[in-house]
Amino acid sequence: MSNVELTQASVDYITATTASPTVTAQVQAWYAEVAQARVDLGQKESSWSGYGYQGFRVGPYQYGEGAHGAICRVSGVAANNAWAHLTATMDRVTRLDLAVTVQYKRPLQDVARNIWERTLTLAETGKLRQKHKFIVSDGGGQTVYLGRRGSRYLGRVYDKGVESNAASEGYQWRWEVQINRPVADGAAGALLESFDVARDVQGYVWAWWYSRGLSPSWLSTEGTIIIERDIKVVGPDSTLSWLSTCVRPVIERLSAQGYANEVYEALSLPLIDNSPQSSIIKEAG
Repeated sequence: MSNVELTQASVDYITATTASPTVTAQVQAWYAEVAQARVDLGQKESSWSGYGYQGFRVGPYQYGEGAHGAICRVSGVAANNAWAHLTATMDRVTRLDLAVTVQYKRPLQDVARNIWERTLTLAETGKLRQKHKFIVSDGGGQTVYLGRRGSRYLGRVYDKGVESNAASEGYQWRWEVQINRPVADGAAGALLESFDVARDVQGYVWAWWYSRGLSPSWLSTEGTIIIERDIKVVGPDSTLSWLSTCVRPVIERLSAQGYANEVYEALSLPLIDNSPQSSIIKEAG
């Protein structure tokens, strides 16, 4: 019986910018509305500045304007509610964090430490070249980082229950992938086309870690859209898993839209009676 009690997948952070005065006015009005709602709940709005912008912040929202236009940053649950609107409205997404939180029935100890030890092994054999770091907080919560903050990707795995004081050690683990520019904008745009965002976020996060030789600690391997092209897989097992988790859902979506034949032609697969078939099926028939 699975030890996983609950798996939640979501967009956990977004940064978006615009150089358009028209869009700036629209986003400014949007921020004013959500900020007022927070103030009405008793939260305090304060000044904020960064990255050449100046503006305000309240709760999980940050908004600023500068010489190059406007910027909006949203985190947590609010980001999962706002990312689609900001992606569709603003010119560019420069950061997009995807997260999977796994709740366990029984505590699963040392998940981050085990990943850290695995990264050491992979690094020693030359199979992992990304920077990796492991820390333990004063409260005992573990966190492992994979990648650099200024790079295209930064992976994090940590004890979310301990970090948020929501659960005892080992009951709630968070797997994250932070996608930065220049690939964040394409990732957010592709995610807008998803039929099931939570499923596809979960699948992407799983595939990102798995393709780096670090298997996630939950069993679900639901499919995902391909939201960027820099995931590398090596070996038949990893390649087959990548095909199942990353490519299959794209083919399913295009087929549902009536492009099944075009998909098979693009893959140079033969058609039989105007229906997509594999060469194996053709020979067997």
